[in-house]
Amino acid sequence: MIKLIHLLNRKERRIILSAGLVLFFMVLFYFLGVRNQIKTYSRSNEILSSKKAELIRAEDSLTERKKEYMRWIAACKDIEYLSKKYFYQGKQSIHQIRRDLNKLFRETGIQVGDIKYDYAGNKEGVIQKALISFSMTGTYGLIKKFLYKIEMLEKFLYVEKITFEDIERETGKIRLGLSLAVYHEE
Repeated sequence: MIKLIHLLNRKERRIILSAGLVLFFMVLFYFLGVRNQIKTYSRSNEILSSKKAELIRAEDSLTERKKEYMRWIAACKDIEYLSKKYFYQGKQSIHQIRRDLNKLFRETGIQVGDIKYDYAGNKEGVIQKALISFSMTGTYGLIKKFLYKIEMLEKFLYVEKITFEDIERETGKIRLGLSLAVYHEE
């Protein structure tokens, strides 16, 4: 190659030297400047990818939260519906409970002793449980009919406890101790 350089004149040698220097500085500029920019671009691209993944997770979480919110709204509507339809409502709820029980006693022909109403611990604005205890006497058919009517009542009124007290052999009447749980909202 040294022999080839001797064949070139001085002007051509300067042009090749200038081109070599330009090429050297371009390579130097690439390694010092552009290469760092490419690394920065690559890091930025990785950060962007991770941020996109975070955004997707955040959107999924938001979608799930919206679904959960809608389920809570539906649950609140269900609770409101149940409260209005199945719970005795308002300050007259105690009277409604007593009227419904007396109606059931009349319809079934059950003989009832003293009725004890236990409203202990009631607070306003919340669903309350009251216990109604009494003794009743009737034939098996009448008692079955009474329990069936309680079961078919749309309000939350349930048999909580049954105690067999006596069976009259001659008449076939049964005497039971019965505790009913009723739920109301004031």
